[in-house]
Amino acid sequence: MGAEPVLRLVTASAIVIAGLTGLILFLSASSERSYSIAARTLGAELTFKGQSNDWLLEKVDICKMRGPEDMRLPAPGDDRRCPETLYEVLPQAETVLHWPPDTRIGIRHEPSGDLIFIVLSANVPDLPEGSLVMVPAEAWQTHGALAFQAEVRIGGLMATGSEDYLMEGRWEARQSGIAASLRANVAEVVGSGALSLGTTVELIDTRDTAAGIVSFGHVTPTVSRDERGFDIELLSERGSVALRVWHFGLQEPTIFRPDWMDVVSSSPILVALGPLVALVAGLVELMVKVRAGGRPVPASPAPDPSVPETGQSVRLRKSGKSKARQNSAARPYRKTSSRPARRRRSSP
Repeated sequence: MGAEPVLRLVTASAIVIAGLTGLILFLSASSERSYSIAARTLGAELTFKGQSNDWLLEKVDICKMRGPEDMRLPAPGDDRRCPETLYEVLPQAETVLHWPPDTRIGIRHEPSGDLIFIVLSANVPDLPEGSLVMVPAEAWQTHGALAFQAEVRIGGLMATGSEDYLMEGRWEARQSGIAASLRANVAEVVGSGALSLGTTVELIDTRDTAAGIVSFGHVTPTVSRDERGFDIELLSERGSVALRVWHFGLQEPTIFRPDWMDVVSSSPILVALGPLVALVAGLVELMVKVRAGGRPVPASPAPDPSVPETGQSVRLRKSGKSKARQNSAARPYRKTSSRPARRRRSSP
């Protein structure tokens, strides 16, 4: 069998293998991704989005920030969180707080066990910026969940004297699409990790790192009363999402974003395509050996420039010198001696 048919077979098989490999990379890169975070922390920040952010609170104290003209310095020794000199205290047995879109609040868990919401933006009716909403420890331990739709930042920046740092947590990256499953609305975990003490975590858009990602989640009391902090869990929207983690002492944050190798290793469909590619490559190699008779196809030898091809005329230039060499080569070789011949002595 000639080399040309074998070359065509190898080329076709290479195209098939390259197509399957490209399909794997396309499926792993074209799927959407979402993140889930579960953490226990002393502080967090929420920037509300949408209209589903109504909180029913029981036994709370609303500390409305006074205006500059009514504000006075607290009395010496007054270490209360809501002194009357700075706030107008309004106790409420039950109230519903509606957080408008783009409202930013901070959540803090005090050493006393109280949970405090700090208004950080000035777009809440009847709650100026700097106002507080306090839930006493006794009421918070038996309180229901507080659901939210917001951009979330868990844990404050670590520094000496910080009281809003993250305690512990875990994150998971889940990916959906054809790479994860042939069925719709099925997601596979393509990455996970633990959140260490003192880190600050948030979700960002990989196309615009300054933009936040909207998540759906809830804030609940811890299971054990002996544990400090509160529990927060969230699930982000699908899209180009990455996890940004700030560590104390580092100037740049760490970005956690699973790559295509993580997607391939965690997807049952893409894992099944791997042996298929290997099978195609093995069949191609077997067919090449069978069609070549079990021996490698020899390559055509390179032409020798000293050997004339068929139909090529060769012109010989004859000279006297070359003719003399030919004549000398035709003569028989005769051995001569440079010494004179010795005369044979005759016997007497």
